[in-house]
Amino acid sequence: NAVVTSIILGIAIFGIGGTIGYFLIFNRKTRRSLHDFICGTSVVKVEQGKVQVDKIHLWRGHFAILGTVAVAAIAGGIFISSWAQNNFDMTKVMALYEKLNQQDEIRQSGVHLNKTYRLRDGEKSAVTVLQVIAMPPYQIDSNNEYAMIVMGIALEDESLLPESDIISLGIITGYDLGIARESTTRSISDTPQNWKAAVENYEKEGTVPNIRFSTNTQVRF
Repeated sequence: NAVVTSIILGIAIFGIGGTIGYFLIFNRKTRRSLHDFICGTSVVKVEQGKVQVDKIHLWRGHFAILGTVAVAAIAGGIFISSWAQNNFDMTKVMALYEKLNQQDEIRQSGVHLNKTYRLRDGEKSAVTVLQVIAMPPYQIDSNNEYAMIVMGIALEDESLLPESDIISLGIITGYDLGIARESTTRSISDTPQNWKAAVENYEKEGTVPNIRFSTNTQVRF
């Protein structure tokens, strides 16, 4: 159940992780965090020759603040999960993702379904974008031909395609040497109908369309 998963993730991320971070930043008097409260430990500074250790009490307002934040985080996770279920068919997205990852022509893939809005002639309309990301397992000679191969796989079983107005394809190439990394993303977007026509023409005639990619390169050291 997606709602239950959202609650568990909300508790794990915001409940546990958020609590540790909160106490480390705001509990300046005792510097005790979640692990200290669980184990019943505390770190104190004692002057030389002093036997008695002064006990510092924790301000109870910290727990009220943390409880409010945790409830808001869990409620937000439930809302986002319910909204996604009502607006998108994630079953098809996952099925397409699993299919792409099983292909020899694709080393790693990603599938995202987004809804954006555009304003045309003063009217606001929703646009659903299916984003397909593919990383080739080998050096490709032609990005245009590789785009036809990937989209041919994606369009092969149309029952796996969620309803979308635009299909965006991103091809990621590059290298990772540990001390240096470069990645180049070449992207192209078109309607499902135009993608289908281009793939059919490629598979029947062997014609590779002249695709004009938008390119983004990142280099990190």
